[in-house]
Amino acid sequence: MVEKMRRDRINNCIDQLKKLLEKELCSQDPNTKLEKADILEMTVSFLKQQQRLPGALAQRDYKQGYSQCWKESLHFLNIHSNRGQSTQEVQEVHQRSSTELSKRLSVHNSKHNHAAQKQPGRPVWRPW
Repeated sequence: MVEKMRRDRINNCIDQLKKLLEKELCSQDPNTKLEKADILEMTVSFLKQQQRLPGALAQRDYKQGYSQCWKESLHFLNIHSNRGQSTQEVQEVHQRSSTELSKRLSVHNSKHNHAAQKQPGRPVWRPW
């Protein structure tokens, strides 16, 4: 009974992964029938790929958000300020802070990558 419940949970999770992967594979080959092993291999491959990218993606997203915030601030100042000088001052601050941000992010990423290389893989917790 317990074994059947465990297998049902595994099969349910694999079916969910299959549904997620089918959307991607339908564009490539609509007649592809995925086996459980294929689904698991593709999932492992995807997760490994995601582990390699987080620093670069997070840095890019952070920089984009930071720049967008500055653009909106400048836009607000242009609309609500009669002085062009304050906008120019804000642009100069933005330039200096963007340079500082880039330096800090590169230092952070190099430390993060170095620490990640030192850590051995942790075992995955299993309930059985």
